[in-house]
Amino acid sequence: MLAKLAPDLSRWDEVLDRAEFALNNSIQTATGQCPSKLLFGVEQKGEDELKHYFNNTFNNTEGKEENLEENYYDRKHLESPIFNIGDFVMIPNVEIAPGLNKKLLPQFKRPYIIKKCLDHDRYLIKDIDGYQMTQIPSKEYWQEAS
Repeated sequence: MLAKLAPDLSRWDEVLDRAEFALNNSIQTATGQCPSKLLFGVEQKGEDELKHYFNNTFNNTEGKEENLEENYYDRKHLESPIFNIGDFVMIPNVEIAPGLNKKLLPQFKRPYIIKKCLDHDRYLIKDIDGYQMTQIPSKEYWQEAS
């Protein structure tokens, strides 16, 4: 931020207050709020020069305000795959243990079958009969609501 606002890198201290204002009034993804609003309970008034700089640089349009965070999310967001009851799925293997060499581990856990479709792209899965690697079947993921 300081590099974009300062006319010369050796004079960064002259624009520190403007960079702080921009940072404190930017919506944070973790909370969905500006830090200044969470701290003081109100939004600060003022001119956010950094927001104007990015809008003019990347949009090439004068006076058109655009939410950069939404655009970034839309570009990176992938639609969740839709599965049906009876489909076979594999879960990525994310086993993390100290001292374990992950290079030779399989990328996925054994295949499972979709038993039930839940809301919000969630699924109840179970072992495929006859495809267990051990004598003990794994417990079903996502316990059914009673």
